[in-house]
Amino acid sequence: MTFLSFLSKADFVASVVINAIVLFVSFSAYRRTSLPAFAFLIWGSLLGIILEMGIHLRTPTSPDDAVSFHEWYRVGFFAATILWGIGIFQLVRYVRREFERQSPPNQSPEPL
Repeated sequence: MTFLSFLSKADFVASVVINAIVLFVSFSAYRRTSLPAFAFLIWGSLLGIILEMGIHLRTPTSPDDAVSFHEWYRVGFFAATILWGIGIFQLVRYVRREFERQSPPNQSPEPL
């Protein structure tokens, strides 16, 4: 096993595991709170897992097939990144509003 193949397998495992953790935690949080931020994180994580499985299991049959696959992979990666970004942005806004509501003006909130 070369170092590059080791890094490829480690990247695959880390990406799928992290996406799965975020998926399960976000799904549980969404059921409890119904915040749209968690829905965006769910869809971003699900798309991330699908993309990682596709890139790991792909077997291109021709150069045109490989190019087409990578184009669709990049579009999916872009969409997953946007979904994650929207979810995190909404979550941060929600937490900031909660802290501002609970702490008086000119006083920093208690650390978590």
